[in-house]
Amino acid sequence: MKKTGLAKQMRAWMREQKRPFFTRESIYTGLDIPVGPDRIKVYAALKDFIERGEVITDPDADIYRYNHKWKPGYQDGIRQKILKAIYVSISRFTVSDIQRISGAPEKSYVTKIITRLYRSGYLNRAGRRKTGMGTEHVYAVTSRDKYRMEIL
Repeated sequence: MKKTGLAKQMRAWMREQKRPFFTRESIYTGLDIPVGPDRIKVYAALKDFIERGEVITDPDADIYRYNHKWKPGYQDGIRQKILKAIYVSISRFTVSDIQRISGAPEKSYVTKIITRLYRSGYLNRAGRRKTGMGTEHVYAVTSRDKYRMEIL
């Protein structure tokens, strides 16, 4: 799919607004979007902004507000919950254990975080555990004090 720069334009427009709240119509007029399929694309992009938390909506009034504190990669604190779950797991843990404790929706995201921590030296592999779908690595925190000070 070809990138059109629509999200970048919308983001810039929303950041520049003097008033904290705006409507869909104000986005359409502010970006000079004609009636038709282009407005559908803008509305789809706006829904993506809402899902990411970059735009906050008031469902009763159909108005929106740009979240200036939003940063890319922000995922409702899931990452922080995963890191805390690793710290709380005192002895040994697997990726599945951390996913269950933290409530992370996807195992791949937990695996990605644990792999980065392992490569950085904060975790070590303490063995393997059989599961219903094969085997999983068992990890342990190398130094809890260092982990708490540098990661949490």
